[in-house]
Amino acid sequence: MSSTFEVPVVEVKLRPHPNADTLSIVDVFGWQVVVKTEEWKDGHLAAYIRPDSVVPDTPAWAWLGGKRRIKTRRFRKEWSQGLLCWPPAGSKVGDNVAAQLQIVAYEPPSRVREGASSRYRPSWWQRTLSLIRELRTRPRGKFPYYDVEHLRRYTDLIKPGDLVYITEKIHGANALYTYRKPWLGRARIFRRSRTVWKGRNGSDWWQTALENTPALRQFLERFPGLTVYGEVYGLGVQDLTYGAPDAYVVAFDIWENGYWWPVEEAFAAFQNWRVPHVPILYCGLFSPDLLALANQDSYLSGRWGFPQMSEGIVVRKQGREKVQLKVVSDRYMETV
Repeated sequence: MSSTFEVPVVEVKLRPHPNADTLSIVDVFGWQVVVKTEEWKDGHLAAYIRPDSVVPDTPAWAWLGGKRRIKTRRFRKEWSQGLLCWPPAGSKVGDNVAAQLQIVAYEPPSRVREGASSRYRPSWWQRTLSLIRELRTRPRGKFPYYDVEHLRRYTDLIKPGDLVYITEKIHGANALYTYRKPWLGRARIFRRSRTVWKGRNGSDWWQTALENTPALRQFLERFPGLTVYGEVYGLGVQDLTYGAPDAYVVAFDIWENGYWWPVEEAFAAFQNWRVPHVPILYCGLFSPDLLALANQDSYLSGRWGFPQMSEGIVVRKQGREKVQLKVVSDRYMETV
């Protein structure tokens, strides 16, 4: 599922906080929010602000002390995953009031090297050269952007008893690699961040990660036309380094001729060709209890002998139906 940002209007239903008489818990989709009991009653309408949202710099939010990014917190040993606030007048259940409340999604500052920008207006011949360079840089074909929505928002899409893979969610930079012909030139391996194709001879994390992962190069050259999606991680890429001394890549998906490979087939291919992939934490029948895996230590960092918390997990249905949803670690959201 493509990621969407929303601040939905929900109906409040209080349940007792097990460790505090003055606090209650409100369940919102798959999240829970700790609230003051005296401020809310069953049937009230509330706007739910999930973690990693940013509220506006206005007097209404001055009580946050300038900390406008909403995070996960613990109150008397219970997680509070976001906030509730009063919705705009006239709102009804299901409305998305993000724009009205001026609340936006948090965009982390990128540490990865994307290349320099320019302010000048190029001449016609510079634009022509740029077009030729782009035709050499961009391969033929369509390559979807990759994003994953929260499982706690769409709990009805993956149900108990569904066959799933649960993998660790790696905190890094989205990557795409494919071996094929460009519009102009010879076949070679192309690389892309989430949205930007990289130059042929560029120096960036995506190139470094490819050089440090020879099995991925061999796999791509053996199967021209396949596109491998993965995550570049390591020293300097993001705040979680996993103990890696340089940039590396772990694969998690394969795109071919307009469709995604079933997750079990993609991981079988990675394992057969020894392509490093995101850690598989569980394979079998889904149960909500498995979501606790999101709060464990990172398995990937354990490979490098450098214990770190995990950013979370991704739950993927087996089979040809493309359904995958993420759960972000409460520990991670509490500390970042």
